[in-house]
Amino acid sequence: MKRFPLHLFLFCAFPAVFLYANNLDYSDFHEFVELALLLLGIAGATWGVIRVTQSSSGRLQNLLLASFFFGSLYLYGPLNLVLGGIVVSFGISLRVFDYLLIVILVAFLLFLFGWIKRTSAGALAGLTFFLNMTALVLWGASLAQVAQYYSESVPQSARSNLESELSKQIASGKKVEPLPDIYYIILDGYARGDVLKTMYGFDNEPFLSRLRELGFYVADKSTPNYPQTALSLASSLNMEYLDHLLPGVARHNIQLKPFFTLIHQSLIVSLLRREGYSFLCYANGWNSTENMPADRLLGPPDDNKLLTLFLGNLNFPGLRDYIARLQHDEFRTKQRYILENLGNETSAHTPLFVFAHVVNPHPPFIFQADGEPRFPGKSFSMEDGEPYGPLQNYRENYLAQVQFVNRMLLRRISILLETRKDAIVILQGDHGPGSHFHMVRKEDAYLPERFSIFNAYRLPASGRERLYNSISPVNSFRVVLNALFGTNIPLLPDKSFYASYLRPFWYRELNQSEIEFHLEVEPPHFDRERLFHSLSQ
Repeated sequence: MKRFPLHLFLFCAFPAVFLYANNLDYSDFHEFVELALLLLGIAGATWGVIRVTQSSSGRLQNLLLASFFFGSLYLYGPLNLVLGGIVVSFGISLRVFDYLLIVILVAFLLFLFGWIKRTSAGALAGLTFFLNMTALVLWGASLAQVAQYYSESVPQSARSNLESELSKQIASGKKVEPLPDIYYIILDGYARGDVLKTMYGFDNEPFLSRLRELGFYVADKSTPNYPQTALSLASSLNMEYLDHLLPGVARHNIQLKPFFTLIHQSLIVSLLRREGYSFLCYANGWNSTENMPADRLLGPPDDNKLLTLFLGNLNFPGLRDYIARLQHDEFRTKQRYILENLGNETSAHTPLFVFAHVVNPHPPFIFQADGEPRFPGKSFSMEDGEPYGPLQNYRENYLAQVQFVNRMLLRRISILLETRKDAIVILQGDHGPGSHFHMVRKEDAYLPERFSIFNAYRLPASGRERLYNSISPVNSFRVVLNALFGTNIPLLPDKSFYASYLRPFWYRELNQSEIEFHLEVEPPHFDRERLFHSLSQ
């Protein structure tokens, strides 16, 4: 242990376990294994080259230098992000700082090279032992984080009780024969028509009118139950509010695992599978919905997102822009695949439940109105709200994606209904847009915008008569089950809850006056730059 360079392997592969431990909600174990093996292979090759080319006296020195090299390589990105904002305030451009930081790190490595060459073998053996211990501690801390994540149990009693109750009602009801295919299409961040017209200057009525001609009921006063995707889908797919589904979860908890567990083990999928449905899910670039345990996952081949994140975090000039473009291109390909293939699904004589989560018109803004690619000119991010620059830029880019989605969706829905005339289709925003939304502070957000959603249903007559213009997502599948199986599942009161990104389990019920949108009222002035800086402090 005192002379074997364990540190070289552990430091070289440390980004794999660190990134995995800090992105457990959005990454897969196999991605961690692939990245770890790649980095261990690089460490092994480095060790082999040094072992073959160096004498025994210089071997220990060069193995230590190799570890410091990998450490400097990995530190460049974090240092660039942390110090970049500081140096800009002194009038130094980020491009100049990029190369200045490289010079500083190279100078540091040259200094270490000279120091190590002058240090005795005994001292180097002690340094090797110290680095081995340090690397083991770093790995142990990340692995403990992973173990804690997977050891935490998610309360299931409320969901299980609801499943048992609904299963009994379905078993005693009179179901429709044959059972139709069901499409649940989430259009992330899609706003209601009145909000688009007043706040964005866009008349969405031609799109909505065409949907009505195709047999849709458009709920023109619909509000989301929650302002975040994970919370909204955890509720809608389980037909219940989160405070009932997740009793006892501490308010200070920041892990999104309970929400994702509810999404992956959703009540509606469980109930429909019992009735013979096959569950198909489209890949969309957001692990939490594309990793649902579907019978078939539809979409283009997937890249290792943890590897892409690792390369992006290196943050080197040139590589940074290349990785950002790569991530945006892959994400764009997945959204386009969904919008070009809806309705093409096939089944082996069983009804289908198709779940498609289109992360549009929500940022990142990757499509122009005609569908041509757009590159946001920044690192890849799916965040929304105040970090998206000038207000006018957000609105213009958001509207471009609305227009693209509208055109593609009408085409695919028309094709779908040609072959599946009785299909049940739900088109739904999970929350509204974020041009006036602050992710942390409720008082700095214009809630009527965020709490407005596009919500449209194509149901059989027995379900259509139960719809109303303010229906919210929590009641969507209660209406569907009643229409399909002749049940009388009661609808819940339509409520909306605010939860910040820093405290997702602290649900605060909103009253109607807080989220009601008035056509004649202009939203308050919104200082996006001030909010962005306050969030980053």
